[in-house]
Amino acid sequence: MTFAFFDIDRTVLGGRAHLSALYYFWRIGWLKSRAWPVLIYAGLRHQLKKALGRPDTDRLIAVVYSFTAGHRLEDLKKEMEILFESRIKKKILVAARKEIKQHQSAGRSVVLVSTTLESLADLIARELEVDQVVCSRLETRSGYLTGAFERIVFGQEKLNQAQAISSDLGKDYFYSDCFSDLSLLQAVGFPRVVNPDRRLKKIAVRDKWPIYYWYN
Repeated sequence: MTFAFFDIDRTVLGGRAHLSALYYFWRIGWLKSRAWPVLIYAGLRHQLKKALGRPDTDRLIAVVYSFTAGHRLEDLKKEMEILFESRIKKKILVAARKEIKQHQSAGRSVVLVSTTLESLADLIARELEVDQVVCSRLETRSGYLTGAFERIVFGQEKLNQAQAISSDLGKDYFYSDCFSDLSLLQAVGFPRVVNPDRRLKKIAVRDKWPIYYWYN
């Protein structure tokens, strides 16, 4: 079995799922206005560290979803259903749908591997009829969210998860937009760069990787 791994943000989706989630949960009252200074500080800190070549996206994501503490997991899933139908579904890129179908028609197993929350990524996977999802998972205790993460799938962790799935990454594909995914892009036999950030584009051009620009 060969695999086609896909990142979600700016690869399968046009935009970032986390931003849509923040807006939605602020609008329904889960995210309080008093949390915004902390989020803005975390975002500015992330941008600075990213510019220095030391992105801390895993830390940023942990701060972003800390507002879920005290809510039931089942309630989060219900809200994610509403978010998906109202905002996320239409952000799925037509070209990504076609690319996924082509891999499926060729007999490859398609896997979403992303920092996106599992409760949202599962809905995207269902819409695209993909085989497997490896995404970030919030910690729960007795059915309630703690505000912490059980697992954040970012950077090197994406490579670790892909290695646990595939016995030979040299036969596999990976689609991503972000320099932080470089380790997995270099590990697969067929790296594919979609809507790349500046640093990833430079490497893709140097190494002659295919570059795609997908927009709806």
